[in-house]
Amino acid sequence: MSAQLFQQYSQFEDGLIRKFHSHRFYRTFSQLTREQFIDYLLQIGVLSENFVKWYETAKLGMASEVAYEVIRHILRDEIPQNAPTHQDDRLYDLNLIGVSTERVRNVKPSEVTSKTVERLYELVRYPQEDYDLRIMVTLRIAGEVLVAEQYQHVIRYMRVNLGIAGSQSRFYFPHWQHDLKGAKVEGEPGHTDSFDKLLESMITDERKLEVAMDAAKKAFEARSGIHDQFVRKPTRFLLRTAGVAVALLLTLFMGTSVYQKMAKPSYYEFLASLPPGARNFYLDLEISLIERARAGIDVKNLHRIGTSKYASEVWSVWP
Repeated sequence: MSAQLFQQYSQFEDGLIRKFHSHRFYRTFSQLTREQFIDYLLQIGVLSENFVKWYETAKLGMASEVAYEVIRHILRDEIPQNAPTHQDDRLYDLNLIGVSTERVRNVKPSEVTSKTVERLYELVRYPQEDYDLRIMVTLRIAGEVLVAEQYQHVIRYMRVNLGIAGSQSRFYFPHWQHDLKGAKVEGEPGHTDSFDKLLESMITDERKLEVAMDAAKKAFEARSGIHDQFVRKPTRFLLRTAGVAVALLLTLFMGTSVYQKMAKPSYYEFLASLPPGARNFYLDLEISLIERARAGIDVKNLHRIGTSKYASEVWSVWP
């Protein structure tokens, strides 16, 4: 029974991985400039800098000695004896890309990055019900699974855009290798799979399965939320026809002329200031509302399309 329940959990986890890669940021990741790529690495590096402290904090209060040992094993890898630590290796890779040590040492976390760190620590607060299960799922998702998926994009960019092969990397490529779900390191399970047997023993009934899925979902949201800042950063790129395009879509789908209502210069000046990925984010939201209205869903929200507040009011997101 536990094996079947863990398989259900694992399949749910696979769905989160697919959702992670569908984030708008990753759709155009290969088009980042070198400077944008570096900014991204420096911000997610803040999470990496907190890794050991976060794991150490999370394991305090656990009842399971097996859980303790899983975490200890990962921490030993993070700071090995007689070898560079993972943070040493991260600095090496960043220097290889062309980022100075001074810049790495003095990076300032953005507001979004700081909130991401806060959310991750909140997820491992103590006490909470089903602590061991929630913590192990949280660490697996936000500390291992999604790290490998994230670095998959990084090493591809390094190879294709910067000409840096995986064999030259000491941090991003090795982390992708040993954190990836299903990976083997010298014949042994990688970091993600080192949780498998323990989680299988913990997920013993439908209630525990729901707890595990809830913890996974929250960990996913916390870790993936850091990417939102990279698709909403304004640039000088101008698109004065965004509002017209949406108005035409509404006219086509709804059979009404709404351009007069939507023609709010401040809103379209905002759209015009966005890079293609961020602009498409908002246009996709409007198109989604239109399509839902055609299906008879969320018709009450149609009056918000074309207004500067519709994104936060309808979708709970804001630039």
